[in-house]
Amino acid sequence: MSFLLCFVGWLGFACNEKSTDTAQTAAPTAEELPTTGALALRFAIDEDYAALMDEPPEGTFYGSFWHSEDVDALGPIEGAEAINVMELELALPMDGSATEVLWTEENLPVGEIYMLGFLDSDGNSDPENTNPDSKDPVTLPNESDFDVVGGETTEVTVMMSMLYP
Repeated sequence: MSFLLCFVGWLGFACNEKSTDTAQTAAPTAEELPTTGALALRFAIDEDYAALMDEPPEGTFYGSFWHSEDVDALGPIEGAEAINVMELELALPMDGSATEVLWTEENLPVGEIYMLGFLDSDGNSDPENTNPDSKDPVTLPNESDFDVVGGETTEVTVMMSMLYP
């Protein structure tokens, strides 16, 4: 009988010990989860479009980061404000392969983020009012949305898959 009581006592202890461990490994609350993450950007151009350009696919890349609700199929919605903007000198491989990571954008809000931009390959964009002109490689919204994961840096490739008409 005392063996049975010891066994039952041990079982109770083991059960209590287990429930204590479960409480200690509970999932973090929403307040404890990271609210920002980072995107590490590589860049590439579709090799067929690179072949159609009048000059090599190099120059200044003008880009901006957008909340998903601020972008539609054609680009940023009128009146929307970018999360951040960037400017970077690029030389893209002609074979369609991606560059190494050339830019890391930190402190982006967790969730779906769009990275839109263009490569000023002929060097004639006004830095005060940057817009692509004919045959500048551009990103497309349907290929430029990325998931930002809280507390992590995610490597992505920004693909320029069209030449501005």
